[in-house]
Amino acid sequence: MSNTFARVTVLLLLQSVPLIGCVGSDAPATVGVGGKGGQNATGGANGSNASGGSTGTGGSSGSGGSSGSGGSIGSGGSSGSGGSIGDAGGSGGSTGTDGNAGGGGDGPQAFVGCSLKKYQLCDDFEGAAPGMAGSIWKVRNGSSTEVVTDIVHSGTHAVRVKVGAIEENQTLPAKDYWLRVYVHLDEPNTQHEGFIVVNGQPESYRLLNNPGGKGGVMLDRTSNDQGWRISRTTTLPKGTWNCWEWHETPTEIHTYLDGTEILDVLAPWPALRTISSLSLGFERYHGGSEGYIYYDDIALATERIGCN
Repeated sequence: MSNTFARVTVLLLLQSVPLIGCVGSDAPATVGVGGKGGQNATGGANGSNASGGSTGTGGSSGSGGSSGSGGSIGSGGSSGSGGSIGDAGGSGGSTGTDGNAGGGGDGPQAFVGCSLKKYQLCDDFEGAAPGMAGSIWKVRNGSSTEVVTDIVHSGTHAVRVKVGAIEENQTLPAKDYWLRVYVHLDEPNTQHEGFIVVNGQPESYRLLNNPGGKGGVMLDRTSNDQGWRISRTTTLPKGTWNCWEWHETPTEIHTYLDGTEILDVLAPWPALRTISSLSLGFERYHGGSEGYIYYDDIALATERIGCN
């Protein structure tokens, strides 16, 4: 009985004492530090921002990928360089997108030659030379003409006349037409000379004349050689390429220089019934010194062609 009481006592004592065990001290897992986001791409417009690095998983995260520099716009637009890849752990920044290509320059555009036009007459002298097979131009007897490459308006060729003229004899509209010719004149003569003549019926019109010592740009006609139209505002340009235009209506002729009408040479002349030929070169009426005149990009149409 005493022994039993003793065992019960011991058991009760053991239950009243707190149990002190060796509790496992598991440290909490260290949260991985997120990778540092990639910075925005810098540089040329339209380069895309690099995306940030993603958060590392587990343990210590790797530092984020650095951002790629944006594509810079250069001449013609150079591509942006890609972002560099991040260190191990975090994912690298994404590559920047390419920069847009630079826009085209505003420089002068090349003249569109006769191959793409549907004019009644068109010649840029890139084909057969006047007087040769395939050319629409005949060389007047005793003339001195040649195709040159040193002084041209567009393309690689123009025609130069020293003496005489070249003539075209296709069927041309006479009632209402526009004629456009680029002309480069050396030092003008001191005497009266004609440079562009429309021959027809009942007469011929000299559309571009040098009146010698009488002043500026001049028009005249063969039926009344004294019925000149001489400009008091515009002199004949020399040493440069200039765009000349004429518009013959049923009742008058308008003259334009580089796109602007020369109003004081408006000629109230009726349209020719027919046009038999167009002459380019020299008609020297009172002698004088010789010079050169160059022609290029000639066109004739029923609508205005313009200086381009």
